[in-house]
Amino acid sequence: MSHKVCLITGASSGIGEYLAYEYAKLGYRLVLTGRDQKLDAVKNRCNSRFPKILVQPELVDVNDEQGMKEMINRTLSNSELGRLDVVVANAGYASGGPLEKISVDIYRKQMETNVFGVLHTIYPCLDALKKSKGKLALIGSVNSYLSVPTNSAYSMSKYALRALGEAITYELSPKGVSVSMIYPGFVKSVIRLKDNHGNVVEDKKDFAANLAMPTDKAAKQIARAIERRKKEKIITYHGIVAIYLKRYVPWFVRLLFRFQSKSPKNKIL
Repeated sequence: MSHKVCLITGASSGIGEYLAYEYAKLGYRLVLTGRDQKLDAVKNRCNSRFPKILVQPELVDVNDEQGMKEMINRTLSNSELGRLDVVVANAGYASGGPLEKISVDIYRKQMETNVFGVLHTIYPCLDALKKSKGKLALIGSVNSYLSVPTNSAYSMSKYALRALGEAITYELSPKGVSVSMIYPGFVKSVIRLKDNHGNVVEDKKDFAANLAMPTDKAAKQIARAIERRKKEKIITYHGIVAIYLKRYVPWFVRLLFRFQSKSPKNKIL
């Protein structure tokens, strides 16, 4: 087969949606997953811009392990797809709130989607990626390095995802599969407009609207890093600065967080 196929989870909005446009531009056939009918709109936009690109939308939740297996089996048995060259594990959401005001269930659900949902994506794709010497990308967060007050659940899940990515990089490299860990800072997205169950709150304001990088710009940088098989890529200048401070001036970060914790707000990087 001369064509290449890219699978993107969480492709109905935000980074996942704009990565679909980037990979369509690169000539990949697309398999896009999500939980709602917005996927059809993304498919239509892809086809209007790139009419020759095959786009296969799949309504499936990454928390549904069996559903993910069946979807990937359909992809691999489809004569117009039949392979996987790039897999982007992007689906996820962010829970917020101080420890004393959220429950163990919030932490559990956050880990289920942001960590186990990624594993539900990776396992059924492994053989196909090894066959194609393909590329696997895990969309983490700057919160993979900075655990922000009032966002311990989200930060915990992204720390775990970074640990997963670092370990499997060495395991999969000898088999020809690259693993790219992507760490976005504030990017224009609905992630900061959702509640602790992953549902959009219509009247919620994005506190980072003035700082957030345009989604199309972020998607270009992410796609370029994946295609170049970069092991790590931090997206946004403020994200680079934040991780630099955490690594080299940790006392300054602790001081900032001490002040923030006195007046906690939901701040997700």
